[in-house]
Amino acid sequence: MATGLIASRDRFADQLGSDLGKEIDQALHLAAQGSAVRDVNPGYTNIALMSAFLMDYVGVTQSDSALAAAGMNKARAIFELFQVHSTFPEFNSPTYYGVNLMALGMWRSMARSQELRDWGASMERTLWEEIGQLYHAGLRNMCGPYARSKGMDMSSTYTPILGLCIGMVLDDGDLAPMLSQTGLIVPEDVVPHLKGFQTDRVVDRQVFSRRGVVNVRAILKRDWMMGAVAGAAVRHEQFHPATIHWRSGDSVGWLLAFGESGASGTIEDQSMSLKVLRPDPAHPFRIQLLAPGVEVDAVRDDRWKLPGVTILVNAPLGSPRVSWVDDRRKGRVVEASWGVPEGWSAEDVAVQLTIEETD
Repeated sequence: MATGLIASRDRFADQLGSDLGKEIDQALHLAAQGSAVRDVNPGYTNIALMSAFLMDYVGVTQSDSALAAAGMNKARAIFELFQVHSTFPEFNSPTYYGVNLMALGMWRSMARSQELRDWGASMERTLWEEIGQLYHAGLRNMCGPYARSKGMDMSSTYTPILGLCIGMVLDDGDLAPMLSQTGLIVPEDVVPHLKGFQTDRVVDRQVFSRRGVVNVRAILKRDWMMGAVAGAAVRHEQFHPATIHWRSGDSVGWLLAFGESGASGTIEDQSMSLKVLRPDPAHPFRIQLLAPGVEVDAVRDDRWKLPGVTILVNAPLGSPRVSWVDDRRKGRVVEASWGVPEGWSAEDVAVQLTIEETD
């Protein structure tokens, strides 16, 4: 809300009137003080970006040196953390990358300190380059894995702000009012990747996680893509450690290792090997999937013939229990669930998935 008030104040001050302008300034000062007290970790990316901007803007415009210093210190910490791996700790988060782009646009165009303007422009450019690497225009989705996401298909049931950003670049620059106030500056060599699928590619990255630095691999082909992170061992429903997307007719099918399973994944060629880094009988190993017309009976034995793709399955964990389930974020999906026995080793592959063919 505070960033929206700043945009109103910065862009439309002459239309607000003096009384309303004073009330907005008072509200912004209270919000900035709250951000200083909260003092979020610079790795809590989307909140930290907005907090740093808020404190800088209010501190400078209202001559509050303590807030200005707090904003500068937070901004510097965010930028220095970003520089380590040229990405944010919340790596590849479709749900939050749009928020990050909005916040970075505000740094670039509205921040009162030149350092924030320069840092914002630099991180914005690098973030768009990362998006260009991982976005599959043919499937209209980001390739996984996702540090944080609330959905799996940006082209239908799930519309994150990142999707609005891409739509603004390609079609309608006024699609989102807040983003239109700062504009979206996209490197010229990234735009073709947003318009259409350019080439098969493998993306290897090192990124932060709660367990330190981990390895990410993503493979993007014309009709399918898969991505996985090895070693994160995070248990959270927004964490998507291993994902597959494929073309299914005019739509998209998808599969993911559910975040609360504590999964870790590696990829070679067309195969994804999944381990359970934190084995716990109380947390079954779960794979969720959805494709137009999919049936539960297709997810059986060692060959899953799904609409648009056939996946070979090698599961040392044994045979899964398969059923339709209602996921609170993704809706009704097919879920394959394996119990993890006592003594299961984190070094052993639990499930291996290999793309045999696409229809």
